[in-house]
Amino acid sequence: MPDELYRTPPGYDVVIVGAGAAGSMLAYKLTHAQPNKLSVLILEAGPEFGSLEDRVDAFYAAAAKTPSAPWPDSPQARRPTVLDIVSKDTWQSDDKYLRQKGPLPFSSTYERLSGGTANHWVGTTLRLLPEDFKLNSGLGVEGARDWPIGYQDLAKYYDEAESEIGVSGNSEEWKSIYPAGFTQFPMPEIPQTYLDQHFKKNVDGKQINNQAIRITSTPQARNRTWYRGRPPCVGNNSCTPLCPTRAKYDPSHHLKSVLGQVQHPSYPNEPNGHGHYPAPAPNPGEIHYRSVAYRLDVDKSSGNITGVRYRTWDKNEHVATARIYVICAHAIETAKLLLNSPCTMPDGLQTTVANRSGQVGSNLMDHPILLMWALTKEPVYPFRGPISTSGIGSFRFGEARKRRAAYILEIGNDGWRWPTGAPLRTIFNLVHGGGSGEWFGSNLLAAMRDHGTRQVRMAAEFEDLPSANSRVTLSRTHKDQLGIPQPEIHYELSEYTQRGFDDAVVTLRGIFEALGTTEIHYEPAEGSKSPGLFRSPGGNRFELRGAGHIMGTHRMGSSPEDSVVDGDCRSWDHTNLFLVGGGVFPSAGTANPTLTIFALALRAAETILNDLKAQVS
Repeated sequence: MPDELYRTPPGYDVVIVGAGAAGSMLAYKLTHAQPNKLSVLILEAGPEFGSLEDRVDAFYAAAAKTPSAPWPDSPQARRPTVLDIVSKDTWQSDDKYLRQKGPLPFSSTYERLSGGTANHWVGTTLRLLPEDFKLNSGLGVEGARDWPIGYQDLAKYYDEAESEIGVSGNSEEWKSIYPAGFTQFPMPEIPQTYLDQHFKKNVDGKQINNQAIRITSTPQARNRTWYRGRPPCVGNNSCTPLCPTRAKYDPSHHLKSVLGQVQHPSYPNEPNGHGHYPAPAPNPGEIHYRSVAYRLDVDKSSGNITGVRYRTWDKNEHVATARIYVICAHAIETAKLLLNSPCTMPDGLQTTVANRSGQVGSNLMDHPILLMWALTKEPVYPFRGPISTSGIGSFRFGEARKRRAAYILEIGNDGWRWPTGAPLRTIFNLVHGGGSGEWFGSNLLAAMRDHGTRQVRMAAEFEDLPSANSRVTLSRTHKDQLGIPQPEIHYELSEYTQRGFDDAVVTLRGIFEALGTTEIHYEPAEGSKSPGLFRSPGGNRFELRGAGHIMGTHRMGSSPEDSVVDGDCRSWDHTNLFLVGGGVFPSAGTANPTLTIFALALRAAETILNDLKAQVS
């Protein structure tokens, strides 16, 4: 490793680590601040997004159509993939980036490139509910943690985030769910599919598992109409990982604005008056790709951060300096960076950055998932429209949360693709499953039409509880190609969440029975080699799946004794350090976290702007 340290001149107002959902939105807010002319630098570990056409080609060419398939793995900025945990024989092998120590595999993954994991998010934009912020004090859930802020503290930032990314939703429907003050989404809802309507006709309003079932359209960052320079959704069912028309939001739209780039001004036959891409920033920022932050420097007399050290892919050493530092590197990578940054505090305490509480790396959470799938009696025509356009939120709140995890239910438009690999796997099973040799030609086509048009799938996504036993540490034995310790993961599933699985099985069976379905599946196949198998308190056998919703590891709180940041995402230990992203969540709730991450980034940006203004006044 070269001894020379290259300083990034000339010093910035703000250095941001990570160009994902949080980093891009925060940088956008800072570079558009008026009249301040701020200098902003983003350090991104991975490469730029590249052209959409190249990414689509890479996805089509990939043998395994995983969320990571459009982007090649970068040896200098490795990431976990879903293929890492498919077998109990290999999930802990030495070639994996995440050093999984169990007892269960942490099943969610993330990306290290421009735009981050939001490049292939589903696009669901649910808000947290008021009771999600006070799960311990409000409902008395043992082990749960309250947020130091409430729903109303985020309400205006939710509004702003929905406007910035472009959310389509049924405003009248969600006015009755969100607290008073919510007005409307920027666009009407994405139309519910024929499959959704079949659910609504047969299930909506029924009493199942002691709850009245209410099917609602799903708010999502996907255009119903022309909005901010992006076209309306055309219903492509493979829009996760990639939306081929860019009707679905991804962070590149704001990153281009941050860099002062003029985006594509129009599409053929584009109507007038639909709005435009985010305008080029009046104070453009910089982004350094292939720049892996690995350590933060601390002034032991003041406790302030004085620099962020990073290694470029050519293994050269650099340091970037600023007045304020913001780490937006995702929950696992942020914890890794902090734990790899030893420091001496002004009172002489030897610790690591932001870790006086000892909470950095702890409380790793996800939204564990239970899938159930079946066949309807009549065709419902899946594989049309986005992955999901409707869901059931009846089990997100209420007294039942005192004894079991809350959960949301997603109605899938993707048939049996998620649990079985349909429709290709359906063809394989038809050809090889019966052994009679009759599934060929017109017989195979007819069978495929019959089976493929009747497939339904639902997913229950559960809140996770924070736990010191679910955590990120640094590997003592494994380093990446740049010599940086790899993350080591310890993960367990609380009984509280497992009881949610037991409850959801009753709910989903009731829904599928109301639909009149056959061939109901949810248990792992006999002989399954998945490392995520577990048996619940109710005696059910499940396979743990991840939602890609990685939270915890540097939680916010009301006291520096048991949390890492305050309600503004500012480190308790270092006044010029902010940690922004899913890692600050004290509890998981049931809402997909990305919208809340955007809202927290906008809130933190406002605090940072006030800090910088105060420094020069």
